[in-house]
Amino acid sequence: MDLEQVDLPPRIYRALKRACFDTVDQVLHLSATELATRTSLEQRDVQDTLTILSEAVYSCVLCKSTALLERRQQYDRLSVGDPYIDAVLRGGVLTNGITEVHGKSAVGKTQLMLQLCIMAQLPVELGGLASGALYIATEQAFPINRFAQLEQHMKDRFPQLSNLNMSDNVHIVHIRDHETQQHILSYHLAAAMFRHNIRLVIVDSIAANFRGDEDPTTWDAAARAKTIFELGASLKKIAHEFKAAVVCVNQVTDLFNEPISHATVGGIQGGDPFLRVTTCGQKDPNQDAVTPTLGLAWSNIVNTRIKLSRRNALVPESDILCANDSETAACNIRRTLTVCFGPHLPPSNCKFEITASGIVGLSADK
Repeated sequence: MDLEQVDLPPRIYRALKRACFDTVDQVLHLSATELATRTSLEQRDVQDTLTILSEAVYSCVLCKSTALLERRQQYDRLSVGDPYIDAVLRGGVLTNGITEVHGKSAVGKTQLMLQLCIMAQLPVELGGLASGALYIATEQAFPINRFAQLEQHMKDRFPQLSNLNMSDNVHIVHIRDHETQQHILSYHLAAAMFRHNIRLVIVDSIAANFRGDEDPTTWDAAARAKTIFELGASLKKIAHEFKAAVVCVNQVTDLFNEPISHATVGGIQGGDPFLRVTTCGQKDPNQDAVTPTLGLAWSNIVNTRIKLSRRNALVPESDILCANDSETAACNIRRTLTVCFGPHLPPSNCKFEITASGIVGLSADK
């Protein structure tokens, strides 16, 4: 910001120009003593100068907590397209923040992302954002055939959308290294979102480029954490500026620690608090203990963490209504969506299954 843009007293403005100051930053980077020495202003004038310039750069506006609560309640929510899952998420995926979805391979993470890409295009009254979506793929090609299948089912569900070409509103970019990823998020993403009316950003997955680029012989934890914080800051800035939903798929890694339910910290039963957060609480005896990748640095960035899990269930033969062996195998798979933490969500879960029409939640008695 130039000094000409600030309403300074003429006497102070002339003193600053004589000292060869042109911008506000040049003045604010000096201490009061240094500024007085270079401008020959009195101490009171120096303090007035710093106060005026500081207020020009940043106006400190007090805000009541009730106003913050009302503002959060006005945040849009992106419906998943299923009443049971939406009930667990209190209406859907919250905008103005980062939501992480993690889980093992073949658990349904990409299926959920495709469904969100379609739901984002629906009108607000149908649970959408009336906007496009940006899909950042870092692992594999965008599954266009599955997307087309989901699109057709959605048009059958909402006939008023039959003339909408949903594929045109999903913008895809493939990234293969974290330097390119950071560059696009920092310098190109905002322009693309403004140009194409995008309010949903999906990164599938957030950890792929970090894990692929790591060299164990030169691994630097501090530098890696700094890069992760910069990535998170870029995503949060986008989420707030465009009131967008940012959803990041994360990979998982196995835990080799003592089971959380039996571990103690300081004589207190319950285990490491960090592990309780990253593993969504107590260890399920029917599942392997896993934790999201990227460690504590990334865990401190995400606003909402959701875990998808699956296990093979023993189903009584009398309850199996499948027609063939492949369908029988599908019937034996039990998938669960679990809310690990979120500022607006209590810990909860919902069973679901993957069908031709997408992800479908199941009632608690199933």
